[in-house]
Amino acid sequence: MFNEKVGRAISFLRKRAGLTQMDLAIRLGVTDKAVSKWERGLGVPDISIISRLSVILDTDTDSLLAGDVINHSNKWVGLLILNGNVPVSEKIIDKPLIYFMMSYFLLVGIRIINVCCNDKDKEYIESNSALWDTLGICISFNKLVEFENNNNHNAMIVIGNIFVYGVDLTKFLKKGMAYDDRPIVLSLPKRIDSGKVVHFNDNMRIIDVENDEVLNTQYDYYELPIFFVPQRYLKSVLQSVGFISGNSNVTFFTSCLDRGFVELYANNYEELEELKSFVNIVQKACGMQIYCIEEIAWRRGFIDMNTLKKLGVNQNDSIYGRYILRLVSDNKEK
Repeated sequence: MFNEKVGRAISFLRKRAGLTQMDLAIRLGVTDKAVSKWERGLGVPDISIISRLSVILDTDTDSLLAGDVINHSNKWVGLLILNGNVPVSEKIIDKPLIYFMMSYFLLVGIRIINVCCNDKDKEYIESNSALWDTLGICISFNKLVEFENNNNHNAMIVIGNIFVYGVDLTKFLKKGMAYDDRPIVLSLPKRIDSGKVVHFNDNMRIIDVENDEVLNTQYDYYELPIFFVPQRYLKSVLQSVGFISGNSNVTFFTSCLDRGFVELYANNYEELEELKSFVNIVQKACGMQIYCIEEIAWRRGFIDMNTLKKLGVNQNDSIYGRYILRLVSDNKEK
């Protein structure tokens, strides 16, 4: 068990650093087969290279040896605020809506998530506790005021049933987490006159167009309900978006997605049907299950291949489960 925990931690941190097993092996002066053995839990690094390994993977030796990739994964926690208009149990082709919401946090390594929702959504989310436990997701249901008062971490906030799709979404989400000194809202370039237009200067600070010089861009940018908030700004941000009482004049910055990204919503049943149609078309065209929460957890190093296989076997009577098993089969052959 100890070897497996350390192996998962090394795998997660190596991938987060953008290193292959060979890259890491070269830096440590070992073989890539040695790195592979560590990550599969078949051994652990020699004590003589633990310190160097920790430095390369941007961690500390205690966290590495404890396999503590949840707490190490940052000073960030997740806050998911649901409006309850469409239950998160609703299926989008082959998986419930809640999988999409949880995937945003997993993509950036956040597995401590507070959910604000109605009793019906809470009951459904709790009914999936076995899956959350397997993926290492820790979910709480504190009210917003309680969350704000008791939270000592930066928070990634997702509001409502939003679906964002595009190339390398993880990179753009991580850009929003790159600063400890400013609250950031995600924005999307498009030419459709809908939503709240974001005007910003060359420092990406959102500004008043009447009093400041706006950065001239080819497209309008629209605010998405996804925020990245350092802990000291959390109360002000929650006040500014109207979720807790009080006035706030907090200054926001923005992180912009590239052209080609799509945002859809499922905040009512008409939007839900549009989202189902979109996901169905994309999955048929690319042959993949998008927002497969088990696959994300596996690729991020939160679970190993044996766990991934068990999750697939549990659902092997569905297209979704067989897709997971095909992932296992394809990667064992490589």
